[in-house]
Amino acid sequence: MRIGMVFSTPMPPREGVGYYVMNLSRYLHALGHQLVLITRGTFQPNYKHVMNGIPVWNVTYIPIFPFHVHFHQIFLQQLLNKIESELDVLHLHSPLVGLQKTSLPIITTVHSPILMGARSIRPVNLYGLAVRLQTPFSFYIEKRLFRKSHLLVATSRSVAENLIPYGVDPVNINILGNGVDANFFTPAEPVNHEVNPIFLTVGRLEHGKGLEDLLDCARFVIRYHPRTRFLIAGEGRLHAVLEKRVKEESLSGNVIFLGQIGIREDLVNLFKRAYAIIHPSHYEGLPTVLLEAMACAKATIAYDVSGSRDLVQDGETGYLVPDRRPDLLAGKVLDLLQDPQKTSSFGAAARKKIEMNYTWEIITQRYVDLYEQLLELRK
Repeated sequence: MRIGMVFSTPMPPREGVGYYVMNLSRYLHALGHQLVLITRGTFQPNYKHVMNGIPVWNVTYIPIFPFHVHFHQIFLQQLLNKIESELDVLHLHSPLVGLQKTSLPIITTVHSPILMGARSIRPVNLYGLAVRLQTPFSFYIEKRLFRKSHLLVATSRSVAENLIPYGVDPVNINILGNGVDANFFTPAEPVNHEVNPIFLTVGRLEHGKGLEDLLDCARFVIRYHPRTRFLIAGEGRLHAVLEKRVKEESLSGNVIFLGQIGIREDLVNLFKRAYAIIHPSHYEGLPTVLLEAMACAKATIAYDVSGSRDLVQDGETGYLVPDRRPDLLAGKVLDLLQDPQKTSSFGAAARKKIEMNYTWEIITQRYVDLYEQLLELRK
């Protein structure tokens, strides 16, 4: 089968959607399918390179907001006109990909609808205000895309439910999930956490990721467990602001910024060193970081929101707490610190859940079944 993947994030990947596309493509390629990846480039003309044996087109992208998707769509259409005859299926990954004029059957995977993500960002600064102002344009693009797609896929049940404002009935959406390489992200040998227990957070340092809450949580926890450390892996616009606050509140010895972890082996080792994972994001599709942490048999504390709710079973694989309640996050951290046996039990249950539902082998086969179904329907 010849599959064209269209998405809007960098490749090589630096965030969730990019890793999703890369991993799905790798596993499809290993099964013998032919892939072409198409994503945003820069001001320069379209150019192609090869990654993991798969061609990647970087299409001209001019960031003139809020019309950047419309301008990009012109160059995207030009490329598609040239290569359409070489494809059987067009697989789009929302958010912010424009709908193309094509005779190909279209399947769209919705990772995180713009409308819901924007609501999690408060307009308290220029960035938050810009997101809110851009939302009507983004909503129109996504609504049109969802209406014209022949099959819709959501990464979680929560994402499917969040498409109701777009006029989409969740019953008509295929919920396929996200995947993880469970042969690479594996449980660690027992680690001595008694001296300096580590709670790890991985993600972009951006608004909506709950990192301000994480600092509030850390400040509370170290009153009772002063040797506990909170490691934050990732980069983003909030780095300087968060680091300044850490210094002002004398948290430097307990809250440590690791920057972007570009080497997968280093990320696995971080998970294995951690006592547990904290994921304070205010909105998610189906977070890759939770899948990776659970595959490493780590208990997770997360806000009870969207995709996190799909993965974390409260009281079984970790804890869910009400959104924007750092005091409750801290309470669950203290609970896990006081009960290592429970923490290990949560981690074992998390690993089992991954093996049963979220390996890339399972997710890839679900997509192959959908591709075949779509092609059969289009005959």
